[in-house]
Amino acid sequence: MATEALRAHRRAQLEERRKLAGLWQDQGLVFPSQVGTPISGRHLQRHFKSLLERAGLSKRFRFHDLRHTCAALLLGQGVNPKFVQELLGYADISLTLNVYSHVLPDMGDAATGAMDDALE
Repeated sequence: MATEALRAHRRAQLEERRKLAGLWQDQGLVFPSQVGTPISGRHLQRHFKSLLERAGLSKRFRFHDLRHTCAALLLGQGVNPKFVQELLGYADISLTLNVYSHVLPDMGDAATGAMDDALE
């Protein structure tokens, strides 16, 4: 579902690029400004706040909170912490494990089960 949404976004973006051929500044961004340049922080914040309002969510959420939500959801689903660390751009896996250990599947139960299976 997310992949199809990104493909549709890409098609719309290519159409916009065609219309603005002389003004478009291709910088390889997935979510650029209307002319292909990076979106300003102020514009991003305004747009994010309006999306929160439309969704009926508190305006206290920060754009940066999306990063933490992504990490917590991935780790909670059993995605390898090393992958999440690299996705977030953390230099050291220990930071990822320390910050998000509360959402990791219970490692004690997994270790007990694995030891039982190995000794059978």
